[in-house]
Amino acid sequence: MIGPNIFEFSDPTEYLREVLRKKKLFNPRFSMRAWARQMGLKNHSLLSLILQEKRRLKSSVAGQIRKSLQLSTPEQKYLDR
Repeated sequence: MIGPNIFEFSDPTEYLREVLRKKKLFNPRFSMRAWARQMGLKNHSLLSLILQEKRRLKSSVAGQIRKSLQLSTPEQKYLDR
C-alpha cells in the first residue's frame, strides 16, 4: 500500500487519520486496534485519543509510528515538527 504524501498535510494528526483511512480502504476489516498492535502500542486508546486530537503526539509514540510507516528521514523530521 502506498500511503498519502506526508508533505501535503500541515498537521501530523491529519496525516495519521488519512493513513488509517487508506489502510481501511485497502482492507475494510483493518482497525485502529490492529494498527496500534502493529505499532507495538500496549492498547489502542492512546492512538484513538491522538487521532481525535485529545492527546498530543509525544515523541515516544511518534517513534513507533515512524517505524511502523517506514518513513524516510525527511518524512520523519516533518512528522516530528
